[in-house]
Amino acid sequence: MKRIVYTDERGALCIVIPADVPRVGETEAAWLGRHKSVVPDGLSWFVVDEKDFPPTRELRNAWKLTAMDKVVVDLARAKVVVAERLTEKGKSLPVEKQAAITAAKNVAELLLVK
Repeated sequence: MKRIVYTDERGALCIVIPADVPRVGETEAAWLGRHKSVVPDGLSWFVVDEKDFPPTRELRNAWKLTAMDKVVVDLARAKVVVAERLTEKGKSLPVEKQAAITAAKNVAELLLVK
């Protein structure tokens, strides 16, 4: 199923998931016309197939849209997300966890930091 993706004014990636209703007799253009109305005026939007999203939503706040219309995890933003999750309220992140986050070379390594 296709999704409509846009970046809002704050830089957050927004995803519109249309209802899973058969489009009998409806053209792709008509379908897009019905669903793109949720995108605020003046913002660019793209159609992305669901297969072109990361397999899990675990690092959803670090997703970004590539030039190839795929949604991927931005490693630099993902490191910030993981650090925020692991930091206890009012405390600093332990040095060994900071080092592990910094050293992570990909998302798989980053997700191992607990």
